[in-house]
Amino acid sequence: MKRATGRTDSPQAQNRVSIQLTLGGHSFSAESLRAAAEKLAQAGGKAPVGVEVLTEKTQLVPREEFAAETAGAYLRVAGTGCGAHEIPVWSDPARPVVAVMAADAEAVGMLREKFGGRLRFVSPLLSEPALPPRAAWFSLRGELLYIKVYDEGLQFAEVVPCTGGEDFRFLLERLSAAFPLADFAAGISGDAGTEPVKALKGYFKKIVCA
Repeated sequence: MKRATGRTDSPQAQNRVSIQLTLGGHSFSAESLRAAAEKLAQAGGKAPVGVEVLTEKTQLVPREEFAAETAGAYLRVAGTGCGAHEIPVWSDPARPVVAVMAADAEAVGMLREKFGGRLRFVSPLLSEPALPPRAAWFSLRGELLYIKVYDEGLQFAEVVPCTGGEDFRFLLERLSAAFPLADFAAGISGDAGTEPVKALKGYFKKIVCA
């Protein structure tokens, strides 16, 4: 687990296409992605088109330390470098924190061809839930768990695989070794069911939907 610094506003509302990636390759349907892109393109307009990239190969970089030409290096240094068919993409570099993600090169090329400069990449790790100053945030998205820990500012941010309650409890155990979770509130969102909430009760006194 790696600590992170910085804080960012939530991404602005916009048209959105979702791409979900896993370490073994892309899990989205190329046909369904192409159909969704075609539908948005036919709608016309000049509004930004947001692409939410769901992948554990995600790193947050403070704006002042980010450089587009070395985007892939942030992932490599963290041990989550791009695979043979992936390229680095990033969120709005003008915001206080930039999310750098590995994305399927073919999918990115298809979207750039359709939307050009309208394309915007975003990540759930950029979410800023309304929580107390000392809090941990968990968002389950399919088989990925997005985690952020705040203690008067962002202290930790990571994306990890999570396929069930056993994985979730193991991750909580690891997190409790780094932070006094009993002194923190917990926020949970996304695809969480009752099992993760039960697991949180063993570590946090206050749990809220975020």
